[in-house]
Amino acid sequence: MKYIYLFLVILLLPTGGVCEEYDGKVEYLSGKEYLVSVVEEINNAKDSIYLSMYLISYNPKSKESDTGKLLDAIINANKRGVEVVIILDRSTSYSHGGFAGNEGKNIWAYQKLKNAGINVFYDNPNILMHSKTVVIDKNIVINGSANWSKSAFQQNVEINLLVKSKELAAEIIEDILKLKQNSDKILPFNKKNTIRISNKFMCDEKFAGFLMTEKAKRGFSIYLFLLNEFNIKKKPTFILDYEKLARNLGIYTTKKYKHRKAINQTMYSLEKKYKLILFNPTPSKDATVTLLLFDDVNKQYKSPEKDFFLLPLKFFEYKWLNKLSHKAKFCYLINLLELQRSDVAPLWSKSMDDMAAKYHVEKRVLGFGMKELRINNLIDIIYNSALENDFKYRAPNEYIVLPLYDPQKLEEKWIKMKTKYEKSVFSKARKYAKIVYKQNDPQVVKDIIIMINTVGEKPVKKAFNIVKRKDINNPRRHYGYVKGIVKKLNEGKLK
Repeated sequence: MKYIYLFLVILLLPTGGVCEEYDGKVEYLSGKEYLVSVVEEINNAKDSIYLSMYLISYNPKSKESDTGKLLDAIINANKRGVEVVIILDRSTSYSHGGFAGNEGKNIWAYQKLKNAGINVFYDNPNILMHSKTVVIDKNIVINGSANWSKSAFQQNVEINLLVKSKELAAEIIEDILKLKQNSDKILPFNKKNTIRISNKFMCDEKFAGFLMTEKAKRGFSIYLFLLNEFNIKKKPTFILDYEKLARNLGIYTTKKYKHRKAINQTMYSLEKKYKLILFNPTPSKDATVTLLLFDDVNKQYKSPEKDFFLLPLKFFEYKWLNKLSHKAKFCYLINLLELQRSDVAPLWSKSMDDMAAKYHVEKRVLGFGMKELRINNLIDIIYNSALENDFKYRAPNEYIVLPLYDPQKLEEKWIKMKTKYEKSVFSKARKYAKIVYKQNDPQVVKDIIIMINTVGEKPVKKAFNIVKRKDINNPRRHYGYVKGIVKKLNEGKLK
């Protein structure tokens, strides 16, 4: 090892770019020395470990990997009471088809660390975080070219420095903490125009899950409507507007007694069976409703102050309460809750088994609901590949909640597109879009039309036929993959 005493140390900080002067001791680490030194410093850590890393290439099937040793050293340090904060790169890209690319390079390391209780986060997905920096005990900085990977440790020529400088460490820690993304900035809706729903309502089997398993479709929808009415009127007791509710449910009829009767039956059920309301109907007049706290029926309802998630008011404004099936509505609320608790927003991830257990519903309900949301362009789903084709090592699906849109305006867009483009081409484009569950995304349909008009239908049709043969859970059943195939066909790189 080479030791150098410098009064000027120049390092590339995680945010990329300012040269500063520091007093410090610098030690040069080759590729092989780097691994030994980092493990040793982590094992000797007493106070804190801050890490920002572009790539941690971890294979859970490999029990004795160098990367595994580093992760185990971090986990053991955390168990000793050392503060650990880790930021990993999560470079993503978006195309006309929504989510277009996710390298997924750090997913296994992230899961191992997260399961061990480590404070591990992804950076903002819209930027590239190329840092490879470790800060130990706010004094030791290890920085250089090496990712945490087999190639970096055993094959590549890497240049790394170990610097002992409290001033440098303090500034890099500040930059690392800036990388921790603020999920509030990437919610697909305005937080001001929302209603609050308690997390417990969704996660306690006596409530939302019970309403789902009991097939109380109308009861679930009416309860969401009542929460919105509470938000408007700002009080738990109010007059029920039968006509407004009937229109929201899609059951309005000029023969008022018909939809009143159907609504009253469900209201009695919400009162007697679920104990969510007090219901006081009057013949031929509007009824009085009082919302109750679902976990304390002796108290009137009030908006939760903690442990809640937000439901956008546009959900009601755009009539999704009526448009979506019972399963899809339930899954939409799951998406909102999980997104707002996610530290990898705008994505969230959870296995079907874990979701079924948490929300007390069957996996098939979740499957149908998520698929419907995807078809309606309200979420995008990333199906992760199995590690080395071993499906025991397949990371859970990842979900992206997309902005709500007005279905009526979508229909208007279709009408305009039909008049702008050739009818047969428009029809084929929507048919092709359906293969990748983008039939309700005008931008994708338009993009397909442009492809057909540019390269001809033959390569486009062939690309979609290739993708069509992929299982719904295959990551390549995606519009981004279709575009890649069309490009290769057009360039003669694929036949």
